[in-house]
Amino acid sequence: MSFHPIPPFHVFRTLAFIFLMLAVVVLQAIPAQAMEPITIMLNDDTEVDIRDYIADGDEMLLGFACDEGGSSNEEQTASMLAEDGIETWMPDMLSAYMLPKLPSSIKSISGDDIVKIIENARKKTGKKVYLIAGGDAAAVALNGAAKWKEKYGAGSSSEETGLGGIIMMFPRLNAKPPEPGKPPVFIDAVGKTDVPILVLEGERTPNRWGLPLLKKKLEAGGSRVMTMIIPAVRGYFYNREDSNLAEDVVTAQLAGVIKASLYTLTHYKDGVLIP
Repeated sequence: MSFHPIPPFHVFRTLAFIFLMLAVVVLQAIPAQAMEPITIMLNDDTEVDIRDYIADGDEMLLGFACDEGGSSNEEQTASMLAEDGIETWMPDMLSAYMLPKLPSSIKSISGDDIVKIIENARKKTGKKVYLIAGGDAAAVALNGAAKWKEKYGAGSSSEETGLGGIIMMFPRLNAKPPEPGKPPVFIDAVGKTDVPILVLEGERTPNRWGLPLLKKKLEAGGSRVMTMIIPAVRGYFYNREDSNLAEDVVTAQLAGVIKASLYTLTHYKDGVLIP
């Protein structure tokens, strides 16, 4: 696999406009996919409602919204992925526990509950499950994977357990606000997983400079970790009211970004992308 240098921004901006126009046409042409509301029990008195974007393929995503509850962009992306054979479950965890739509609420979701949802997804669909989340919600996915390893032991991404890996977009995994001159303190789940992890970060966010340290910490538990930079975008790019042209383009093509991420998780080994 060869890597090419990022072109000057004025070149990217010209290409971005072309791709944006194409993306708009594609979005208008794609019909909405069937979305089935389902409900599962987390315990004796708590149930969670899930939007299931049904697809015929053998892979599925378990997604957690990064915008304190839900996103029309994420729903559109799930519909486009279903068109390409990738099923997506979007559980409403905050409503299940009647939590306010705040980042602190998202981070308080139990990893044990995520394990229950993964098990239900496996039982209902028989598919390989991949977790996907962005921003503060990345902590939810990582906590779930850590609890999965705790329950099923080493090799928790095997065919038998059915947890294929995690895609984290601009993850915010600090346990407390960073202090100048001191290394970041990450949440406990960092370094306690052994499933493949792909971290996507925006080029226009200071967090990109912390990727080497985050990668090292995530690998401590046995996870194979890959990091990638998305050119010309900031963190939370697909939920910004002040989005720029590049961010609009990537948002419109988010389903393709996720498909490429899934392929990378399953085919990138020992520094080589295997066909």
